[in-house]
This record gives sequence, structure tokens and C-alpha cells, in this order.
Amino acid sequence: MEGYGRRMYKKDFVKFLVYAHSSNNETVNHLKKIGLVYPDLQREAKNLELEYDKLGGKLNKFKDYVIKNW
Repeated sequence: MEGYGRRMYKKDFVKFLVYAHSSNNETVNHLKKIGLVYPDLQREAKNLELEYDKLGGKLNKFKDYVIKNW
């Protein structure tokens, strides 16, 4: 819902995408910490970390697209 009105307020939408990407990066850091603190969860945390890395790349590319093409 926070991205509502994105066509009218490009700067706000870009800011929302930056926050989303930052939150994604923070989640990756938490997953790394979980893998270190809880060795029995290390495999699952690593798998989630890889998926969040992919998502972060997509968010970054989409943000760049919005900046250049909208």
C-alpha cells in the first residue's frame, strides 16, 4: 500500500523502493547472523539468504528502471 499513487509521485515511489531494498539487505544480515548463532538452522538460513540476494538484485534493477524510464 505504501507504493500507492506511484505514477503521480515518482520521487516517493523511488524512496519506497530504496527503503524496500534497504530492508531486504537488513534481512540478509539477520539471516547471516542466524546461521552463525544457530548452526542447526545454518542450511535453511543460507538458502533464504540466497533468495533474498536475488530479490535485492531485482529490487535494485527495478529502482534503476523507474529512475531512468518513468
